[in-house]
Amino acid sequence: FNVYKCWDIYLMGLIFTLMIGSTLVTTLSFAPLAMAHRWEMDPQAIGNVLGFSYSMGLPVMLVAGTLADKLRTRKKIMIATMIPMPIGLFMLTSQDQTIFTLGLIGFLGFAYAPGAMLYACAPDMVPKGTNLGPVYGLLATISYAGGFVAPIVVGWIRDTTGDFNLGFILLGTLCTLSLLLSFKLRAR
Repeated sequence: FNVYKCWDIYLMGLIFTLMIGSTLVTTLSFAPLAMAHRWEMDPQAIGNVLGFSYSMGLPVMLVAGTLADKLRTRKKIMIATMIPMPIGLFMLTSQDQTIFTLGLIGFLGFAYAPGAMLYACAPDMVPKGTNLGPVYGLLATISYAGGFVAPIVVGWIRDTTGDFNLGFILLGTLCTLSLLLSFKLRAR
């Protein structure tokens, strides 16, 4: 078995880079700038919102992992936990601070569970007994490529248009694309 010829690993990497590499990395830098610009929030208030959003991820991860084990399906749980992510990103286009905050909580609170489920699906993509080191190495290399490209593109869009919304729409679109691609995975 040649890991480098396994297209499912490349698909997983693409899904991860769109879902986490692009959207999460960019949102963590872009959302605080939007909060400071739109509502003149101070760093403490921004940190509180981000911290609360992340803390929501702990129970989501616990419930997702437990359900995936009980139902013996990581893929369905991954897809279910991905659904709030693009919705949350599109909510970040709102000028209402409450809607923006709820969108950020919805996105960040659900961001890590599908990523963990995706990585847990990797052994299902290869024959039993395959050395998983190269599988995870290739997956990680592809997965974080979006973390380098997306912030540059979103920053350029913001600088060119003077508005944050197009960046959040792009991120929501990338996250939606990752959700749709997840249906093509051959995993349990």
